[in-house]
Amino acid sequence: MIDHEKQIYTLVSNALKEKFETIQTTDQKLRFYDSTYPVISLIQTDNYVLQDSRSFDDLGTNNVEQYEIEIQSQTGMDEIKAIMVSVDDAMRQLGYIRTYCGLDTQDKETKLKRLMQYQTAL
Repeated sequence: MIDHEKQIYTLVSNALKEKFETIQTTDQKLRFYDSTYPVISLIQTDNYVLQDSRSFDDLGTNNVEQYEIEIQSQTGMDEIKAIMVSVDDAMRQLGYIRTYCGLDTQDKETKLKRLMQYQTAL
């Protein structure tokens, strides 16, 4: 199995910092994040080998990787959507596609807007 988590995090983080000077990036969940905003969390949630693609030497295997991305802002949805577009662009260049996007409604205690999305690649 191949693990690209550190490379993906670094490449996406650098691409975002080129466009958004004040953006913070983390590899931790944002539920308890308390620092400067905007902030993006990039976490690998799945990495597995497709059973039908396994080979003796593992050179011919196909991995499925999925990342959970949380974007949080104090200013609102316009900033979050602009960051989301940049995340989509960076991840697409790496072979990932967005498979889910929606508001995080689990955290009722914070007044901050938070958007979650998933990116998946084979």
